[in-house]
Order: sequence, then C-alpha cells, then structure tokens
Amino acid sequence: MVATTQRKIDDRLAFISSNCGVDVYRGDVTNVMNRYYQCAHKFDLSNIVRITGDCPLIDVDISSNVIASFLDGSYDYVRTGLTYPDGLSTEIFSFDILEYISKNAKLKSEREHVTPYLWKNPEKIKMLTVECENDLSGFRFTLDYMDDLLFIRRVYEKLYLKDPFFGLKMILDLLRNENDIYQMMPKTRRYEGYYRSLLEDDRNIR
Repeated sequence: MVATTQRKIDDRLAFISSNCGVDVYRGDVTNVMNRYYQCAHKFDLSNIVRITGDCPLIDVDISSNVIASFLDGSYDYVRTGLTYPDGLSTEIFSFDILEYISKNAKLKSEREHVTPYLWKNPEKIKMLTVECENDLSGFRFTLDYMDDLLFIRRVYEKLYLKDPFFGLKMILDLLRNENDIYQMMPKTRRYEGYYRSLLEDDRNIR
C-alpha cells in the first residue's frame, strides 16, 4: 500500500500506484502517525510493515528477515538496527501497537516519524532490533537530496538489468569494484529529518 498525502504534488504518485494495482490512502502531511493509523484501520490490517518512500534501495531479504523475526518471536515491534546502511530501514508492528502509539505519542517528532515513541519507551513493549553482521552504518543509501538521487541512479544503472531485486550484497560489491560510484555516495548526517523535528519539539515546549 502507498500511504501518501493529500497534496496536489502527490496526485501523480497516487495515480501511478492505483494503475499498478496498489491500494492508496491519502492523509495528513506532517502527522504521518495518523496517516498510518487511518490507512491500517481502513484496510483492516493486523500487522504493518513500514518501508518509507525515501528508501529505493531496500533489500527484500533484509525486510523478510525482520518480518520473520516478528512472526516467529511474538514481538510487538521489530526493526532493523543502526548497523545497517541508512536507507535499508524496515519496521513491523501490530495494529494494536500502532493504536497504542497513536493514543500516547504527543510530540510532533513522535507523530511525524511514527515509531520514535517506541524507541524511547522500549520497556513498555516486546521489542527486537535486528542488527547487521558487520557495522555498515557509514553507508548512505537513502534519498533526501540531489546528490542522493544521482548516486542512487548510478547504482540502478549498474545493477537493475542484472537483477531487478538486487540487494545489499550486490551494492557493496559494486562500491568495492567501482570507486567512482563509491565516491559519489553522500556522507550526510543520518536521521537528519528526525533531528529537525526534535528541534521543533524543543521550540514548541519553550
């Protein structure tokens, strides 16, 4: 499903998604928490896998591992850890947990980014963080800026025709073998949008 906004700029995204047979829900721009909750409620979902639109290099195998861990362990919430590259984040939680967050998360940052309330209150839920075998936290595969887009386009040019479902291993092999593409990878601060929201929280509290 695509849970996008009601802005005119997202009309095209909604149109393309619908034509591809993907269910679409359109909701609030900044209260992403409410958008998720209303989408899950509308489509009567039991569990929600959260993959954000700025992660076009998502690895299906990593996401599947997160989902399997959730289903096998009776967890409330499972997510990838910070040892994975920025841009491979996958989270899964039950509808009950989403409803719980919706009722308890009050700060703007908690409602804009959906799950921070869980990160900050791990003692209240059964939570698991799935870490990478090696610390790859220095790699940036997310899409926020033009430099990110140029880098990701080069990765797709090199790998998509070989395997449309290419994942982390193929990307790392590419970066090892082609230093010019590795040098294109931006070094921007991780979770920059979330930190901006925290500053907004601070201004509102004052």
